[in-house]
Amino acid sequence: MDPEEDNEDEIVEVSGEPHSQKIETEKVKANQYDDLIAAPRSTMDRSKLSTKKQDFQVRVNIHEGRKLLGGNIHPVCNVHVGKQSKHTRVQKSTNKPLWDEVLFFDFNCSAFDLCDEPVTIEVLNSRKIRSDSLIGAFKFDLGLVYESADHQFFHKWVLLTDPEDKESGAKGYVKISISILGPGDKLKIPPKSSSADDLVDIESNLLRPAGVQLQPATYTVKIYKAEDVPKMDTDYFEGMKRVLRMQLALDLL
Repeated sequence: MDPEEDNEDEIVEVSGEPHSQKIETEKVKANQYDDLIAAPRSTMDRSKLSTKKQDFQVRVNIHEGRKLLGGNIHPVCNVHVGKQSKHTRVQKSTNKPLWDEVLFFDFNCSAFDLCDEPVTIEVLNSRKIRSDSLIGAFKFDLGLVYESADHQFFHKWVLLTDPEDKESGAKGYVKISISILGPGDKLKIPPKSSSADDLVDIESNLLRPAGVQLQPATYTVKIYKAEDVPKMDTDYFEGMKRVLRMQLALDLL
């Protein structure tokens, strides 16, 4: 997997799954959302960073997506780091795409300048083109990663929103890991996450755009009346309860 890089603002062809099916998807400039997304920024003191040019490699691991908005979508994830753009393969007919792909971005600059480079994570529906294709986006700067332990973070969920309308709510979630490797740095292998951990990851390990808050909701269901209910076999339902309890215990293992 080595998608071709293209920094021009044009519609490009993306290679999909086997049979080399080509699907059109729109490439968006990396700085298109500069004035639209209030991105989270790092709080580190950058005055102590080196201004000497060095070689850096930024590795972006796009793990998966969850709860992507839309029906029968073919999601593809575009990643813009500075002026460089790359994309994942297309996943067909799913709101829970499993990409598990690593995209590489090389820089020759100072650590001071690197921390100002913007990162934009976009998810698009490859079945559509142009303005209709964008499902949601999330933006931050590399300083947020550089100030983390070992200049990397693992298994972070990012909240996708509409760059032009933050009030429209969540458009889905994408799990990412990012590493910044400079001279002499060693890559730390990310820990594996299980599906059971993912049940709480989205809430407890979520990056969201500045000013966007998730609103909790409580649903109350009231049953007022029942009619013509047949007489129940109490022994049968006791047996069913035991089976359900056993199945629940197995599912939790």
